[in-house]
Amino acid sequence: MSGVIKGENAKIPNRGQQGGGAGINTINGVFIGSVTSTTDSIYTGRIKVQIPEFGSDSSPRWVLLITPFGGVTENKETSKVGQVYGTNESGLNGTPKSYGMWPQPPAVGTEVLVAFTSSREEGYLVGSVITKDRNHMMGGRASAEGYTGGIKPVGEKNPFDTLDPDTKPTDPVFQKILETQGLEEDYSRGHSQSSARRESPSRVFGITTLGGHVFSMDDGTNFNEPSNAADPPFSRNIRLRSRGGAEILIDDTNSFIFVTNHKGNAWIEIDEDGRVDVYAKNSISMHTENDFNVHAKGDINMQADKGINLKSTGSEGIKIDATLGHLDVYTEKDFKIEAKLNGNVKAGGNYKETASRIDMNGPVATAASRIIDQEQIGNKNILRSAASRVPEHHPWAGASKIQETFKSAKGNTA
Repeated sequence: MSGVIKGENAKIPNRGQQGGGAGINTINGVFIGSVTSTTDSIYTGRIKVQIPEFGSDSSPRWVLLITPFGGVTENKETSKVGQVYGTNESGLNGTPKSYGMWPQPPAVGTEVLVAFTSSREEGYLVGSVITKDRNHMMGGRASAEGYTGGIKPVGEKNPFDTLDPDTKPTDPVFQKILETQGLEEDYSRGHSQSSARRESPSRVFGITTLGGHVFSMDDGTNFNEPSNAADPPFSRNIRLRSRGGAEILIDDTNSFIFVTNHKGNAWIEIDEDGRVDVYAKNSISMHTENDFNVHAKGDINMQADKGINLKSTGSEGIKIDATLGHLDVYTEKDFKIEAKLNGNVKAGGNYKETASRIDMNGPVATAASRIIDQEQIGNKNILRSAASRVPEHHPWAGASKIQETFKSAKGNTA
């Protein structure tokens, strides 16, 4: 192999030799710098960092992104797969697999800790330096006192604000989301209390993206206090929430699991008493290819402000069995019972009929109204049903807001 030197039994490329010439790294060590650019033409997450110790006239240095774990499968593994399955340039078998954690690069102007070695020109990003008084949103995008009054979703302290140390500018977009969801005064489902600045040492472990998506795991305040203490802990939870407000919340403080969509017009909650609440402003649709079973040891209560439709298309029909109690049917208007074939009425005891007039076998009785089948537009299997909406296995044309555009990630750029 040409172009290498030896040092402590290691082979080092020419570009890594100390004093090797222009463009060659001649430094070793750990330095503090400031990010000047986050644009990387080869999409590996590289950043450019200006390091004051190198002089004010020095050019920014390329610094490589480092992740806690991950990588790409080895080429020899790819070769083995190719030997077994054969090579196919468009097939998945034999292609390398990348995996691991992918972070967003620190923004321009961020102070970062970087390390350089003599083995290559680029440095390595060790981490970002936490800016004083600018980490409230880290950990969980917590709410706080806002200048519009009360507890609000807020941003970081405005650098031009010298009014007081606590009040922050309200995030009007997320405030509107909470109002739409009906959670603007809910300090568990709506407002997050998970912030890096809530206490020291912090009890929050979280990830907040630049755009506002949040994943937080909060051990809560008063960490060692029981829930029945005089000053009990709060904000013990795990939260996954998008910038748009869709959320999955596992709350240990209040002992519930809460899931909501962006507008709050569909949500599910499971509480510690074993209740499952489901709300939908529009409709709830379920479909099973086999049995659908409902069993309650208490009552089953159903009410419809329009009508209730039951229909069986199978040979077993519809059965109603009151094993111990009565069967009561009441209507404010007429009732109609119609059989296309025979009709039977059997009573083990007395049978009574009361009416102002009883006509037997004439005039012709009014026919019963029938349930109208509804066409399931876009369905592939269930084409008509008494239900207005029947979900099917995806891809299902009835699904709302099906995205039809996709922007691909960049491929090989070297």
